[in-house]
Amino acid sequence: MLYSITLFVLVILPYTKGDLLKDAVNKISKKANEECKIQIEDRQLVGCDIDSVNENVPSGALCTYISDGRIQSDNPVETFVCEQGYFIYLHHKSTGTANGHVISKRWFWVAAAAFVGGAILCAAFCGGGGGGGIQYVVNKPPTITCPSVDGPFYPDKGMDTVVVTWDVPIATDPEGKLDRTDLDGAPPNSKFGDGSHTILYTAIDDIGNTATCTIRFQVKVIYCYFGGSLYAEHGRAICHTPALYGNTCEFVCNTGYQLAMSSPTTKICEKSGSIGEWQPLNNFVCEKKKCSDPPAYCNGQLLCSDGNNFDSVCYPTCADGYSTDMTKNLRCNGDEWIGVDIIQPCLDVQPPEFTLCPESVHAFSDENGSAIVDWPIPEAFDNSENADDCGGSSGITVSQVLGKAPRSNFEIGYHDITYTAIDNNNNGGLCKFTVIVEELSCDPLVVEDQFLLVQCLNGYSLGSTCEFSCF
Repeated sequence: MLYSITLFVLVILPYTKGDLLKDAVNKISKKANEECKIQIEDRQLVGCDIDSVNENVPSGALCTYISDGRIQSDNPVETFVCEQGYFIYLHHKSTGTANGHVISKRWFWVAAAAFVGGAILCAAFCGGGGGGGIQYVVNKPPTITCPSVDGPFYPDKGMDTVVVTWDVPIATDPEGKLDRTDLDGAPPNSKFGDGSHTILYTAIDDIGNTATCTIRFQVKVIYCYFGGSLYAEHGRAICHTPALYGNTCEFVCNTGYQLAMSSPTTKICEKSGSIGEWQPLNNFVCEKKKCSDPPAYCNGQLLCSDGNNFDSVCYPTCADGYSTDMTKNLRCNGDEWIGVDIIQPCLDVQPPEFTLCPESVHAFSDENGSAIVDWPIPEAFDNSENADDCGGSSGITVSQVLGKAPRSNFEIGYHDITYTAIDNNNNGGLCKFTVIVEELSCDPLVVEDQFLLVQCLNGYSLGSTCEFSCF
């Protein structure tokens, strides 16, 4: 506060009331020891919470200064408290510190002498009527209305800032000499990001007295964290970053896999209280794609490593009597079977078997030395007759390839007969036997009569005749 002091008369006169003067000096000296002078070197006074007298404030008074002697919004503001004649440094508004620095009283004895001199003059010349003497003119600091800004503030979906507004503080000065109102921070209707924010308004009058308004609020940006619920085996999440409230993640399965029916396809970062949470809560699940059932394999089957699921490999096996190239295989790529055109069918490799094949056929020749020989036609069976119907013909062909046909005239001797049975894959079976035609003859005649002559012109074979005659 600024005080104006006017002295009308300054006359040094003998003061006859010694006890009164001594008492006044003692009181003033004691008061001087408890007070602090408000003028501090390299600092300009902003204001004190107790009015000063003769540029002094009593013990317990709080005073605010600007450190470099200029009143600017970017200068640090310091606060001191008067304690028994010393200013104790309380805090620095730029950093919020509270270190205690002692500013020693300056010009203490000058102040004491001034108080003593002033008291003597006042005792000599100041009357109870109040006319003349010392006059005090007080310059009061400005006042400022500080709005209430509630929080915290949450940005809208997909945003990491939020617009915060408030009523601009209104500053007034009792003397009507408000110089300006400085703003430290962003103005209302500005966008603010995550964290705590402090806005400072400082009203300053024409001589540097100030009043401040501090607005504090918090902005909380809702984030979701990447982790457990976004993980799935055989897949990955594709997310809009950063993972703000309202942003989504789509899930894509690896090649050969697809999302299960029970699995969500997307998740959205939703607000759950003051934190973010991926919803829905159930996890992504990737399952193997399936091919159609393996193709039918005639006269065999396909043995698969994992059914008709993705990456399953199928190898062919054949029924008895059939064979194929087992190095060829099928593989499911998740949509279709690969290798159908290279896998080979099961082929019949087993020859037919004769179920009826005569053993050697015996016959006796007639008078002509031959015989008509007959036998049953050989019969054969082939495994293809009980095989799968693969769309082609099946059966066997039995043919005689060596010797006379049945019911042919065979001369005396040995005659080889051969039949073959051929199936549709040219597998062949053989039936072999022998036709034996024997000559039927009588034993030679033995005649004991020496005068009897026997003549058998055709020998002793069947149908031959012998003639007898006597000498």
